[in-house]
Amino acid sequence: MTDTLLGLIALGTLTTAVLQVVVIVAIVRSGRKAIARVERLRALVAPLPAHVAAIRDDVERMQMVAGRQMEKIGALYAAVEPPLRHGMTALAVVRAVTGFRKGKRRR
Repeated sequence: MTDTLLGLIALGTLTTAVLQVVVIVAIVRSGRKAIARVERLRALVAPLPAHVAAIRDDVERMQMVAGRQMEKIGALYAAVEPPLRHGMTALAVVRAVTGFRKGKRRR
């Protein structure tokens, strides 16, 4: 009877040891997979700062170009606006004298 009891205790200990080994192997495999995934993620994320910096540089260049274009538009408007104003005044005088309004002649 003692031999049977000792045999059962040995079998239980062996089963526990085997299960512990299986769990440890599973944990090690999961750890390796996690490390591999982190490395892949790191490889994917690594170029992002360079891309963001390139986008920032492009935006800065576009801002400078837009500023220059606005200056050109302002200069063009400043050069064209006074003659247009005088031309519209002259056109209004001609219309008033000849009686033309919106393409129709007064009778």
